Amino acid sequence: MEEKASVITVYDAINGKTFPWRIKWRGRIYTITQIGNHHTLAHGNTLHHIFSVVADSMYLRLNLNTNTLSWKVEEASDGESPA
Repeated sequence: MEEKASVITVYDAINGKTFPWRIKWRGRIYTITQIGNHHTLAHGNTLHHIFSVVADSMYLRLNLNTNTLSWKVEEASDGESPA
């Protein structure tokens, strides 16, 4: 799965970190309540930031493409079945 999503991010100046805060995906708005793993991957000249998050009762893996500054949902699960 790779579906576009709208994401509001926050920059915490004290910790020097940027993270996703709210996501609009498939017509619904989710507030991220927990950020698990964050890592980067390079594909050619493009760096991707991958975030594993919990929003409401959903697990989501989000991909930020640093060339296009676009977000995609790569994986989603409500704990019962993959979306």
